[in-house]
Amino acid sequence: MEGEILANEWNTNRDSIDKNHDGIMQYVLLEGERNNLVAADRTKYSLLALSEAGVKTQELERVFAYWSKELAKEAIESIFLKTGPKIEAIIANDDSMALGAIEALQSYGYNLGDKEKNIAVVGVEGLPESQKLISERLMLGTIFQDPKAMAEALYTIGMNMVQGRDAIEGTNYQFDQTGVAIRIPNQIIYKK
Repeated sequence: MEGEILANEWNTNRDSIDKNHDGIMQYVLLEGERNNLVAADRTKYSLLALSEAGVKTQELERVFAYWSKELAKEAIESIFLKTGPKIEAIIANDDSMALGAIEALQSYGYNLGDKEKNIAVVGVEGLPESQKLISERLMLGTIFQDPKAMAEALYTIGMNMVQGRDAIEGTNYQFDQTGVAIRIPNQIIYKK
């Protein structure tokens, strides 16, 4: 869904991202942690969505920031010193890292409201701080994960398993391609 947000912005308002007008989205990826299936899937499917939307991309850097706002901030501060305004987008596996990235960008005068000095940042979780930055157009978007829907799924599946039934019996849930995880509907929060 992060890829969808970026692809939509690219296809409807390309100049807001493609600052160098080369037709390629140069991005930095802030990944949760090594060998983490959630982080790997968020990365894989974000990049796949961009590819499927016909967006050419170039990865400038990939950093494991371990779901940490501070580590993400430090990483982006360092990367920005090397690449500067070549960065056109930052894809963060969660909102904590996205918020750290924005703090780093703001220390260099970016993402403070000037459209010419804005780097598209996306995250996952729908944290209130992220939603505020999105409404102020300082962050491009996030994916809201409904904690109530997650709790209901855990309870329903857990009760099925305790009673010896198939985990998703009597539900509308479906297993993903792994056959062991289900997908809970998420909501895109994005300010066009």
